[in-house]
Amino acid sequence: MYSQSQKKTEPVITVNGLSVNPTYNFENTPAIDILIISGGEGTRIQMKDVETLNWIKKTDEKTLITASICSGSTLLGVIGLLDNQEYCTHHEVYDQMIEIVPSGFPQKSKRFVGFDKIYTSWGISAGIDLSFHIVETLHGKAIAQKTADYMEYDITRNRE
Repeated sequence: MYSQSQKKTEPVITVNGLSVNPTYNFENTPAIDILIISGGEGTRIQMKDVETLNWIKKTDEKTLITASICSGSTLLGVIGLLDNQEYCTHHEVYDQMIEIVPSGFPQKSKRFVGFDKIYTSWGISAGIDLSFHIVETLHGKAIAQKTADYMEYDITRNRE
């Protein structure tokens, strides 16, 4: 069940029971180079949480890259980062996104898209593909391939 504990350093229990134990909270977060907004049912609540939205907006101002996976795109949409831009999201969220970002351009046939420093992707597996794209962008194709080889992941099958 979703809780407000993401703002604190208390454990967060995921839908599947995994305990995530944060070191930082909204007040003491160090500089973030790559901000990844994950999706899931909790985004429905976070879309209305002004403190969370303000934190994302403030943090995005200093990131090298801000990305969303799955329905995390709704949070980027609510704060205006997807206005007049292409975006991807989970297939069950596109109808909602049209209401959130009426000026946006849904890309249902692409696993991930990016512009400037903002990236969005479909669900979990597309988020992995986006992650490899980011690694390649920042560190080159050889490092991305070496990482994929170690993970036994075929990064050639799902190019943008």
